[in-house]
Amino acid sequence: IKNDGQLAATAHYIHMNPQKAGICSMEEYRWSSYQEYLGKHWVVDISTMVDMFGSVEAFISYAGDDALVARRTRNRRTRLTDEQVLKRALKETGAESAAELRMLEPSRRNPLLRTLRAEGCGLRQLARTFGVSTATIQRVVSKSYLVPK
Repeated sequence: IKNDGQLAATAHYIHMNPQKAGICSMEEYRWSSYQEYLGKHWVVDISTMVDMFGSVEAFISYAGDDALVARRTRNRRTRLTDEQVLKRALKETGAESAAELRMLEPSRRNPLLRTLRAEGCGLRQLARTFGVSTATIQRVVSKSYLVPK
């Protein structure tokens, strides 16, 4: 596998195998890493694929759509560099340095994390920029996360 497009297409191919063979749907096939994306098992680290797609939901939607696989492997979106993310975060928050950015209150930091993640920034990239764990970012950007009052 030489690039993200090939990785995405390979994951799609592997997850679709039981369905294409007429065994069962990929959602029902319990011996596949696809179960991890559905929130079951918790054995396989899916962070690379989730990071590449932006969310578990985006990966799931991609995994069952042959046309989307073809488009995504041809039109891979260019990501912002770490420097570009830092520059934007400083501008959006009014922080003057990376150290100051890392000290932001969650109420100021979290809306920007959600925006940057939705625009395709990776979990690890955001973790490096904001000085928080990828687990924190996942929690912040998840739909079930409620901002404390």
